[in-house]
Amino acid sequence: MKTDELKRQLIILGIVGGVFFCFKYLLPYFTPFVIGALLAMMIDPLVDLFEEKFKIPRGLSALVLLALVVSVLIIFLTTAIARLVYELDLLLQTLPQYQVALGVFMDNVVQWFSEVTSGLPKVLLNALQTGEQSIYTAISNLIKQILGAVQRIPSLFIIGLFSFLAAFFISRDKRVISKAIFRFIPRSWRKQVFEVKEDVFVAFSGFLRAQLILISMTAVMAIIGLTILRIRYAWLIGITAGILDLIPVTGPSGIFVPLAVYLVAIDQIPQAIGVLVVLGLILTVRQLSEPRIVASNVGLHPLATLIAIYLGFRLFGVSGFILGPLAAVTIKAIFAVFLPEARE
Repeated sequence: MKTDELKRQLIILGIVGGVFFCFKYLLPYFTPFVIGALLAMMIDPLVDLFEEKFKIPRGLSALVLLALVVSVLIIFLTTAIARLVYELDLLLQTLPQYQVALGVFMDNVVQWFSEVTSGLPKVLLNALQTGEQSIYTAISNLIKQILGAVQRIPSLFIIGLFSFLAAFFISRDKRVISKAIFRFIPRSWRKQVFEVKEDVFVAFSGFLRAQLILISMTAVMAIIGLTILRIRYAWLIGITAGILDLIPVTGPSGIFVPLAVYLVAIDQIPQAIGVLVVLGLILTVRQLSEPRIVASNVGLHPLATLIAIYLGFRLFGVSGFILGPLAAVTIKAIFAVFLPEARE
């Protein structure tokens, strides 16, 4: 019995190690096909519905739905990229002005501290000045990197084309591909592998759809609210708020609260209040919508999700925001199948 238990644990460790190896070293070479698989996963329920209920051929259903999804994405991305490039370029040009304003603000803070504490140590003063310069340099470099990424659009177009084709073939030939893969799996493992596949598919497809909807809601509400308030860089801040919505606890507050503090610091109190009102509306709508939108729960504790996102970011960069939770869902599904008590 102990031998069987040890064997099972070694198998689990081997599978978990294999998942890590694939995500870390192989995934960059298969990015278009991973994106294609995710697209196919998103449209799969509708493709099944059209095929089974309306008797529309699976290939035609997949093609029409993919064309619709890609058209919406192209329209949104074209608009968003054009606006972001404009706002980032404007921010890069006006950044020296913000540095001056930040310097004045820091001087006022230092003066206030000096009056309260009868003079700050020179080391602390130097640290504040160094921190101010570091913030300016970091923001400037980040903006230049983002603007430089626009030059890679042709390569992104090629990735997008291969992703579209991959999504079409994966969706159209889902059953054929599954059968072909299962032929290479030993019969004694097929049941467990099938259960892992189903658990991962159901959990992650639900997670992905829910997060995309919630992120889109946050970004759109933020952009509309900030535009109404005539806040500069509304698109940049709104999209950043949507991305931050992936992070538990922090969410859009991670950019809205500092923005409100900045507006207070430059004596724009009404706009600061408006920003906090927009944040309150976003958080309220999100809390009311989330239980209904999340039709399929990934079953990850917020702390586990936070750890998965952090490790994913450290290992894979920005894409780790998605890959981290995907890896966590995969590992959880493996444990749930091979260790039934883990489901409890």
